Amino acid sequence: GGVFVVAGDSGTIVTSANGTNWTKRTVPTTVHLHRVNYGNARFTAVGDAGVTISSTNNGVSWFPEYPGATNVLHGAVTGGADRLLAGDHEVRIQHNQVWSNELTKTNGPPSWTYYTALGLPGFFTVAGQTGLLAEGYQVSDMPYSWLLPYNSVRNWLWDVIRLPSFYVAVGDLGTIMTSGNGVDWVLELVPPAVTNAMFLGIGGTTNLLVAVGEGGKALYSPNTLTNIVITNASGVVTQTLSSLGVVWLPVPPFTTNDLQAAGVLSNSLYVVGGAKGVLFSSSDGTN
Repeated sequence: GGVFVVAGDSGTIVTSANGTNWTKRTVPTTVHLHRVNYGNARFTAVGDAGVTISSTNNGVSWFPEYPGATNVLHGAVTGGADRLLAGDHEVRIQHNQVWSNELTKTNGPPSWTYYTALGLPGFFTVAGQTGLLAEGYQVSDMPYSWLLPYNSVRNWLWDVIRLPSFYVAVGDLGTIMTSGNGVDWVLELVPPAVTNAMFLGIGGTTNLLVAVGEGGKALYSPNTLTNIVITNASGVVTQTLSSLGVVWLPVPPFTTNDLQAAGVLSNSLYVVGGAKGVLFSSSDGTN
């Protein structure tokens, strides 16, 4: 619209016609504002506590809007005649002047922390924490339907180890993943007692791996051989596979401090360390 608008802390809005001379505007909020977007002759600024304000006269005057958001909003975007707001577990769309909470829909996007968005007529993309992307499509004036273009675990990952033939990564919510090439990753199963635990470190060799995390949680994965019977076009085939990185077993509790460091010395001494300067060693990774 031939106008520059900047939004910031404590409800600050300044406008300029040339990018050098700026005028501070009066706005109906004092919360921190995080993003401002222009579309359909309207500026929309969003910020903390779901605050949303708009201007339809080139940023001179601002009025509050009530999309129903209560959490921090990080993004605002226009797609055709519609608007989208995204933030901490917030995705709101205004269609035909009515706001909807997209997260409550059965075909809505995941409840996540979103930092930005892009919009086209009948289409939105939201992007957020740990690289999660979700796309919303609209067909024939119907409500938006959402899908994830990339199928991936989106938990935080805290450590990774490279062995001669594969990689292992560990992270939040009991996440342990393996990969033969560093590109394609498989989520491995962990004992039920640690499915909500945060694993912070991974260490070991081709003989045995040890994963450690919050509250002294620890798992080990031995290199044992297992026969797997597979039926394919050639008939029944028996393959011998290693359990290393695939089968994970609990280590008896030995501390309640968070553990993050994990290493091994010459295949004979495993060492883990963590909060309050604790260090533990083991000759077999289990005791």
